[in-house]
Amino acid sequence: MLENIKNEAKKSIVIAILLLIFAVILMTNKENFIPIAIEIIGYIFIIWGILSCFLYLKKDGEAQKITNYLKTGIILFLFGTIAILKNALLENMVTLLLSGFIFYQNSSRVQISLNMKAKNKNTWLWIFLFAIMSIAFGYLMLYPPILKNMPVNTYLGLLIILSQLFNLIESLILLLKTKEI
Repeated sequence: MLENIKNEAKKSIVIAILLLIFAVILMTNKENFIPIAIEIIGYIFIIWGILSCFLYLKKDGEAQKITNYLKTGIILFLFGTIAILKNALLENMVTLLLSGFIFYQNSSRVQISLNMKAKNKNTWLWIFLFAIMSIAFGYLMLYPPILKNMPVNTYLGLLIILSQLFNLIESLILLLKTKEI
């Protein structure tokens, strides 16, 4: 379980950095950025899905029962394929997809924090709170900007940056705490 938490934290750091870059570019409102970004994300998801399936196959029988690598791999591979093939459809759903990804990304953090609470780890509350705040930012992405004169790209970029900064902090906490155990 400890190794899974470490791997998840490392993967989260990479994803957070990629999404931070995405958010900064989104906020600068580059021309044709959204369709290109969807295609790039599609390829990333396909690669991530294939790697997750290989990680599942690499585990032994008992470890395969408790990991989500196969399920995650299949879903990401299918989503990546859809992102590439149906780019125009997804272009209109970017906000929903980013929000859904933030929900997915942080739901496992809530579970990890509650597992840590059961083992009397002191940092569970920080991880739990950061995950809940990130989920709240994902939820806010589904609604128009609070400030009426704020461009949508700036609003989405800001929420992505905030949620991914929290994810970076959570991941670093998890990596540091797994070294102590």
